[in-house]
Amino acid sequence: MALRMSGLLRSWVARNPNVINSMLIARNKSITAADIDQIVPEVQRKNFPAVGNREIVGFGKNGRPQYFDDDLLPFPSIRFKEYTSENIHLKDKEMGSWKDLSIDEVKELYRVSFCQTFAEIDAPTGRWKIIVTWLLSMIAMTFWIHIFIKKYVTGDELAKTFDKEHKQVELYRKIHARTGHIDGISSRWDFDKKQWKE
Repeated sequence: MALRMSGLLRSWVARNPNVINSMLIARNKSITAADIDQIVPEVQRKNFPAVGNREIVGFGKNGRPQYFDDDLLPFPSIRFKEYTSENIHLKDKEMGSWKDLSIDEVKELYRVSFCQTFAEIDAPTGRWKIIVTWLLSMIAMTFWIHIFIKKYVTGDELAKTFDKEHKQVELYRKIHARTGHIDGISSRWDFDKKQWKE
């Protein structure tokens, strides 16, 4: 069964000439499904739009090809950067002895695979300043809202319901409405003698 190459597969093939068996594929030639399986791994084909040309190197956190820096899970499933014409020569050197690599090449290889070092991941970010700023802003806003309500809404004096005689009337109303007659305030009132139970 012959298949025409899709635009995504064609672009992947164009960007990965070192993986392609040149006898199988010409730019617009029809290829079979078995040929596609030989050239592009299934995981790469399935996740191509999200992953692009980045190499899938492991399982990662949950089996999906995604990159993130985390010192608790230091091995992401894909490389941080794509191999370009500037760093493709390092891919072949990486397979050989690392003693042959210079320090700059090792650093460049590291930056192809990872965005940050452990020191950069654990470095302080200054994010606490934003959190403290928001916290103090909320406290200040609460203070000004309290002052506004005290000055313009409630005023300085208490409402008349806080007077002693109004509290007595409210208590009388609660007792005769039998509020809390099982274990509340009404349960302590003797309705026959009209006094508090002893």
